[in-house]
Amino acid sequence: MAETTVGIRTVPAQARERQMSQAVERRRHARQAVARPCKIRSRTSGRYLAGLTRDVSDGGVAIEIRFTRPLSVGDEIEVVIDWTGSAVLSSDALTRGRIVRADPTRDGLQRVAVELARAGALRKVA
Repeated sequence: MAETTVGIRTVPAQARERQMSQAVERRRHARQAVARPCKIRSRTSGRYLAGLTRDVSDGGVAIEIRFTRPLSVGDEIEVVIDWTGSAVLSSDALTRGRIVRADPTRDGLQRVAVELARAGALRKVA
């Protein structure tokens, strides 16, 4: 039986694979790759930011933004997605959320994961 050394103890390979498969996916909602323009409002500063969604689920959204001050884990925001191709996104449609992951800024872009305060709040309205 193959074994893997983890720290100072040896773990059978099958047990390690089982641990990894259980740890990989903790999401409660299925994600869909969706690239749509969106608008984010920082609840702390009140500033609006343009963004682009990368994936969307009933529980949250991954967004890429260009921002001079990067967002941080725990930041409270509001977000609205442009589902219709409209030039103007209504502030009335903003949905509350908070940053649960913030990747380091690269070339002026930052990718953040947002957990929505209300599941399903960003569903596409056709």
